[in-house]
Amino acid sequence: MESGVPIFLSTIVVSEFCVRQEIPPEILRCCVVLPFNWGDALKAARLDWQRQRPEGVVRDALKDDIKIIAQAAVADAEFVITADTASFYRYCEAFREAGEVRFKAIKLEDGFDRSFFNSDGQQEFPEAWEQDR
Repeated sequence: MESGVPIFLSTIVVSEFCVRQEIPPEILRCCVVLPFNWGDALKAARLDWQRQRPEGVVRDALKDDIKIIAQAAVADAEFVITADTASFYRYCEAFREAGEVRFKAIKLEDGFDRSFFNSDGQQEFPEAWEQDR
C-alpha cells in the first residue's frame, strides 16, 4: 500500500486461510478486503472451467478457486499471487491464455522478483547480473 499499489485480500481467501490460522493484524492493515459480490458471482458462473481444466487437476476447492479468479478479473487486478502451483496457478494461466482474464498469476515458490511486475519481464540490472554469475 505504501507504493500506491493496492493488495486485495479476497473474503474467499480469508475463509480458506482462517480454517488453519488467523490472519495477523499487520497483514490486514496492508490489504484492501475484497468482498465477493454480484458481479463476481456472474463472472464465476460464466468462466468455462470445465473446458479450461488443466489435465490431471483434481481439486476439492475448485469452486472457491473459480470464485477467486472471477473476483480478481472483476476487480481488474493485474496480478494474483499463489502458493498453489498444482491447480490454481494452472487455472489462472489457462483462463488468461483463453482471454477470459487479463491478470498474470505469480507463484510464491519463485520468490520475489520485480520483473514479474514489468510488462516486458525485464529484470533490474543488479538482479540479472547476479543470476548470470
